[in-house]
Amino acid sequence: MRQRGRQTAYWYFVRWQEQRVTLRMLDALRWQVRQVQGRDAEPSAGILDSQGVQGRDYGSGS
Repeated sequence: MRQRGRQTAYWYFVRWQEQRVTLRMLDALRWQVRQVQGRDAEPSAGILDSQGVQGRDYGSGS
């Protein structure tokens, strides 16, 4: 019985992923949270950040 439930849940998961249901639900939730906070539903700016990582030069032959 447990296996059948797992298969059913996975069947729905795959269909929702294919139809982007999960993404639409998250978008709707994000929109609602932003509205409650008094902000525009769509963000007006984005921020990117990166860190420098030092690597070894393996091709130097030394």
